[in-house]
Amino acid sequence: MFRIICLTVFLILNVPLAFADAQTDVENLTAFRGFKAQSFIYDVRMHSFRNGAPLRAPQVGRIYFKDHKQILINFTAPERTKGRRILFEDKRMWLSLPKSARSIRITAQDKLLGEASIADVLNINIVLYKHSYGASEIVNGVNYKRLILESTSKKNAYARIEFLARQMDNRPFMGFFYARSGKLLKVAEYSDFLESNGRSFVARMVLTDPIFNDRETVVDFYNYQLKILPPEMFRASAIRNPLKY
Repeated sequence: MFRIICLTVFLILNVPLAFADAQTDVENLTAFRGFKAQSFIYDVRMHSFRNGAPLRAPQVGRIYFKDHKQILINFTAPERTKGRRILFEDKRMWLSLPKSARSIRITAQDKLLGEASIADVLNINIVLYKHSYGASEIVNGVNYKRLILESTSKKNAYARIEFLARQMDNRPFMGFFYARSGKLLKVAEYSDFLESNGRSFVARMVLTDPIFNDRETVVDFYNYQLKILPPEMFRASAIRNPLKY
């Protein structure tokens, strides 16, 4: 089973927004996951649990994000996954193993099963969805708006996504990811944030699978850095090349 982490990203505003329009609110929500319209790198740590007990040692990696079509993940720990890489090349997804001379194409089915789906949960390209509002909610005294994203492409991993976003600034709280059948596949809770250079970033996401409700995956994000990334590093033919950062 592939252990995949991938990234994604959101920008905090200093004034209350209430309800602008759904597309603007979704854009502001997604800005909490990184640097808008700029390439960057960040580090991740992913730990899987079952009934509160760790299933295995946490995985650590670095993510290179140029845009939603060009992402490279390089695993650095533990030893059993060190050197493994995952590449997003447009709508294709590739896996490279340290002891294999060939890259493996990850299928659409692989993306939706198990922890491999984490990459698609994080890498949501909002351009490929239409946006609207659902019913607002109050959770623990905090007002949240419900933002609904409906897929405009059959190639998207999720047909429908719903986010609960804090009404005052669109900071994400929960995400719900649905299949075309209407089945709920993943639930994400954005449970912690960090401040850097006057910006607020997602620092922790807790991902649960309704099918296996005794399990959860905790993903920590840190060390966000702006970085100019050359397009050639995001080609399948270059997936095994040495990395400079």
